[in-house]
Amino acid sequence: MALTTDTKAAVIRALTEGCSIRSTERMTGVHRDTITKLATKVGQSCERMMRETIRAVPVGELQLDELWCFVGKKRNHVRTTDDPDRVGDRWTWYAVDPETKLVPAFHVGRREMRDAAAFTRKLRPTVAGRVQLSTDKLAAYRWAIFQEWGTEVDYGRIVKRFKVEPASGGRYSPPQVVGVDKDVVYGNPNPDRICTSHIERQNLNVRMQ
Repeated sequence: MALTTDTKAAVIRALTEGCSIRSTERMTGVHRDTITKLATKVGQSCERMMRETIRAVPVGELQLDELWCFVGKKRNHVRTTDDPDRVGDRWTWYAVDPETKLVPAFHVGRREMRDAAAFTRKLRPTVAGRVQLSTDKLAAYRWAIFQEWGTEVDYGRIVKRFKVEPASGGRYSPPQVVGVDKDVVYGNPNPDRICTSHIERQNLNVRMQ
């Protein structure tokens, strides 16, 4: 039996409010497999709309970062017999305009050079004119940004210095930050605007939901 538009809307509202698939199932009476299929379909439609409509937007600056999650199991629990394309760590690369909170592009993959390149390749056509970019010190950004913008960009990095702590194989969060420096990479970024605080706050919002 096909879902009505009102039922579909109720499911999507619950998911976007941070409800789990099982709690959404209990609230709406829709089976979890159907909820998963609906969420996938809606997500694909939203991604297609972003690709088609967010083009050459005049933004002054963007903050870039990666949001960690896992599929099935965390990396420390992935076995050699597991399919790495189906389980393990995943990262959502995305950009945020700190003024409007617009997210012009995103990419889901691993924290590798090829994913940085795929992300900046999606990001470049979404903005117009010269833009200031801010990232953390992840080395992949420097190469990926140059591949798309060359030096026609104002790019600065936040370089955090961390407290030395004993290594822990099961730790996913970084140690305590004891200092922050700013590093100019390309162009002439405004030092006062080299910042990743807004996108890091957005990461926290997602995790708390």
